[in-house]
Amino acid sequence: MSLGNDVISIAHLIERTGDRKQRYYEKTYTENEIRLIETLNMKYVEGFFWALKESAYKAYFRINPKQIVSPKKFEVLAFDGVKATVKTPVGIMDSVVEANENYIHGVTFQSPLPPFQKGNSPLAKGVGGVESIVFQFGKNFHQEVKTIIAKKLHCNIEEVEIIKDKNNVPTLKVENQHYLLSLSHDYNWGAYAYQNVNKCTKKQA
Repeated sequence: MSLGNDVISIAHLIERTGDRKQRYYEKTYTENEIRLIETLNMKYVEGFFWALKESAYKAYFRINPKQIVSPKKFEVLAFDGVKATVKTPVGIMDSVVEANENYIHGVTFQSPLPPFQKGNSPLAKGVGGVESIVFQFGKNFHQEVKTIIAKKLHCNIEEVEIIKDKNNVPTLKVENQHYLLSLSHDYNWGAYAYQNVNKCTKKQA
């Protein structure tokens, strides 16, 4: 399994028009993606597609961190406003996107997604064996992620660590067990996604 997530602040989305929009599309999207975008006619559609492509890139980077890739190497094949499939250099990945008036949040998995009903909150329910959350953070993003996870797992914060390898890929360490972890932030919105972790055996003091 691999995992990636991306959060985009709605306030930071750029409205592109005319030649600027055409140049951006030609640089970023495949012809099939452009047709899909035009068919969907969604508000902030570029933000949705970028969250899908970026979260897929992060999932891919965990597998192959040395290959330089371009946005078109991550092609959104299908998207219904919530679920998507994304073609990557290592195969098809599944994605889920949630959005509100403040942010767009995408999570991509290499393993298949189990079925869920549209309209529910698949990310909040831990779909695909992954927990994720979006939150407003202050001065120390990593420390706040650790604090939230420790509280959720009923751990002492000393039992929760974020470890990065030489490629800057993060891993979650809880009670000496390692789990996949993906981090993202934009403006004052932070997000993370991690493999489901059992509650700590050493309870909070």
